[in-house]
Amino acid sequence: MKVSFNDILLPNPQYPSKPRKINIEVNQSGLLLLPPSSGKTLLFEHIIGVRDKIPGEILINNIRVDLDLKSKFFELRKKMGILFEIPVLISNLTLHENLRLILKNASTSNGENHSQDRISTFLKRFRLEKFSGSRPSELTQSQKKVAAFIMAIIHKPELLIWDEPHFNFDEDIKLEVKKELNNLSSRNGLMLGISSSPTAFENINLENYTL
Repeated sequence: MKVSFNDILLPNPQYPSKPRKINIEVNQSGLLLLPPSSGKTLLFEHIIGVRDKIPGEILINNIRVDLDLKSKFFELRKKMGILFEIPVLISNLTLHENLRLILKNASTSNGENHSQDRISTFLKRFRLEKFSGSRPSELTQSQKKVAAFIMAIIHKPELLIWDEPHFNFDEDIKLEVKKELNNLSSRNGLMLGISSSPTAFENINLENYTL
């Protein structure tokens, strides 16, 4: 897995009239570190395909992130896990239904990903099995963060994009998060965090890419 940023123009808080040009290639899990007010949200939204255009181009495994190339990019998007700074779950679906929808939409060649057993196993590992039938409004903020992580990883993504990554989980959950990040690396996947804090993931050895 490889993510390339070619001639990306981002705001320059020190010199507003002179945007910063970013050229970097990311081929191992790490953090993209941006100064405050320098386009972190803009960059994140473009990577995950919810913003049409920014100057320059982003390539994921040599596929350009461009909504005009819908068929190619949407297939790639199925192989991505996305974690927003604020947990995002579909409000009118239960936790189980949210996970089932992720698996249904995922691009997989393995029927294992679509099984009830896989959902049950993840909920048990992450201590949420009692909340399978709960809607997001019935979960605490901490539980929503754990649920969002499961949603981002359960379909075995090749690329995990994490806005403001953190490690603010209970100790037993931290172990499960580490296991899944290791699993991602073992299948040659990539975790790409985007943050303004170099200590966002200080307990895990990751490459820091300062932009």
